[in-house]
Amino acid sequence: MKRKTYSINIDYVYDSARKGAKYSFNNGASWVNGGEAIEIFVKSALGLSAEKDANTPFDVDSDIPEYHASVKSSAFTLTSEKLGETFEEVKAEYFRRTASTCTVYGYATEDTLVTYWMTMEEFAEYLDKWGTWEASRKVIRGKKLSGKMIEWFESKVA
Repeated sequence: MKRKTYSINIDYVYDSARKGAKYSFNNGASWVNGGEAIEIFVKSALGLSAEKDANTPFDVDSDIPEYHASVKSSAFTLTSEKLGETFEEVKAEYFRRTASTCTVYGYATEDTLVTYWMTMEEFAEYLDKWGTWEASRKVIRGKKLSGKMIEWFESKVA
């Protein structure tokens, strides 16, 4: 696992009073949620077009095709597509079908973007440690970012 930090180099508005989508990259003309904002921050940091992926299916292409990377952030949903009846079935089917070869977990703190670049094997380990099963939707969710999760990431950095 590799830890990479970047200065956030794109203008945005954050409105904590908004429900759900709290980030705008066009002065409030449209809003995105935290996960979409992290994807935009990562793309901008990499010098790519700073746009949210147009909901391309996980098994067709990656959030960042140039890096074959899936982007994840606090409280993510692995995929909204129903892939199985249990955590293990969904996890196995996701890794069998995903177009991505790596996963970038990111979070923003002040003007810094912190990312952890994981191989798919490392991401599978992450899911075993920090993934939760949402039985009503039959999806895997990532837990909310916490100090313990950051400690775990840091312990895995090569």
